[in-house]
Amino acid sequence: MRHTAKVLSYILISSMVTSLVFASDKKTEEELLKNEIIEEEKVGLYPQDPGVDLMLNQQKGAEEKNIILRATSKPYSGFLGTVVTPTQKQYPEGAEGAVLELLDGWDNIPPEDLTIAQEKLNTLLSSMSYEELKSVYAINANYQVESALYQSWLTTQRSGQLGIGSSRSTGAESEPNNNKSSADAVSADTTLGYITAYDEDWYAITVNGGSDWAIETHASSASDNVGDTKLYLYSDTSSTNHIATDDDGGTGSYSKISHRFANVAVLPTNLFFSEYAEGSSNNKYLEIYNGTGAAVDLSAYSISTCSNGCNDTTSAGLYTWDYPNNITFASGTVVADGDVYVVHHGSASSDIVAQGDQTFTYLSNGDDVMALTVAGATDSVFTIIDIIGEMGPDPGSGWGVAGVTNGTKDHTLVRKSSIRSGNTSWSSSAGTNATDSEWTVEAKDTWTYVGSHTMLNLNQYFIKVTGSSSTTAGAYLLTVAEKPFNVNYGNLVINEIHY
Repeated sequence: MRHTAKVLSYILISSMVTSLVFASDKKTEEELLKNEIIEEEKVGLYPQDPGVDLMLNQQKGAEEKNIILRATSKPYSGFLGTVVTPTQKQYPEGAEGAVLELLDGWDNIPPEDLTIAQEKLNTLLSSMSYEELKSVYAINANYQVESALYQSWLTTQRSGQLGIGSSRSTGAESEPNNNKSSADAVSADTTLGYITAYDEDWYAITVNGGSDWAIETHASSASDNVGDTKLYLYSDTSSTNHIATDDDGGTGSYSKISHRFANVAVLPTNLFFSEYAEGSSNNKYLEIYNGTGAAVDLSAYSISTCSNGCNDTTSAGLYTWDYPNNITFASGTVVADGDVYVVHHGSASSDIVAQGDQTFTYLSNGDDVMALTVAGATDSVFTIIDIIGEMGPDPGSGWGVAGVTNGTKDHTLVRKSSIRSGNTSWSSSAGTNATDSEWTVEAKDTWTYVGSHTMLNLNQYFIKVTGSSSTTAGAYLLTVAEKPFNVNYGNLVINEIHY
């Protein structure tokens, strides 16, 4: 028991000595000698004890696995890293740099200073060229810069896209144009306008073929832009029922209408009667209208008539003219497109004479049929282009028109503006009421309309621009662009046809 305690004491002392390591570089001679003596004693005292040998081997293995740690220290001499000092952002000179700097700091502008900042930004943007605005937008794609860039493009040149490949032309509205009848014809694709309170601006456009149209309002370069508009599109047949409208479909609060005109109305191919009067005394006349789109020589036409009914002389029981080619026109008698030619009694009222072009004594008394015919008509061989009255027996005092008994007697007949051609069927032309008749029946001795005629241009449309409210006022730009279908969809070319 005493020997075992002694052995354990030695082992404990040895473990403590070999486990503790100090920062010195080597052990002292005294420590080394002491360790040798202990080792010799352990071997000499217990050479035959396997348990002791095992314990000694384990201790030796533990000593071999000890790690010696050494620590050193140096005095602190300050921060040894790299110090980076941020530099202030550099902006280009001039308006371009001023805009970029202003936009970068926009979120930090106090609310009470935003109005002044906005005015400054607007002034800077309006003073910049298209190329300068492009440079700014490439750096800062701010919506206000985008709007200014688009505005600059609108007022300088088009983008070159298909169907819009020419230089942009500009114009200005001509006041007054506050209703359909006083609408400005759009002669440029960019028009500068100005809306006053309780005002509306009207513009007229003509569609020449199937096409897509873009009609849009924008801010102008003026300092007093209207800011918010409404757009309306009307056909020529109505000024109250629009066919398209928009409020805020454009940039910001401006407006845009995109409309497709699938087809166009065909122009009249021939002349027709536009007015007829059978009044008191000799106040009689016939008015011929040319709406063909080109000047027409009247020598290719004539007026054929019957007096108190026509003759029934053919074997088939067909009526013939009493006086074919009764009124003829000299060669070179030209009627311009949109103009009229008035044939009147020589003793008619001075108001009629003032609008007249040719006289003829034997005009209708109400029961005498008169037709516009191709020149060279005979009593039985003829071509009717338009007719007032019926080729047949004497109707009595006259023929009914639009439900008016004896409408051709003691009345003035005015062709409705919606009519675009003559009618060889009098019953169809006269109609049975005011709705289905081609004529408006006016009172006796009404000369108000003689000398001119209005035919609706079914290819003409009207644009109305208003402010967002009745009191909105300010400047704006109106742009109108047309893309024909062949530009949008290409042309169809047939190279071969196989039967």
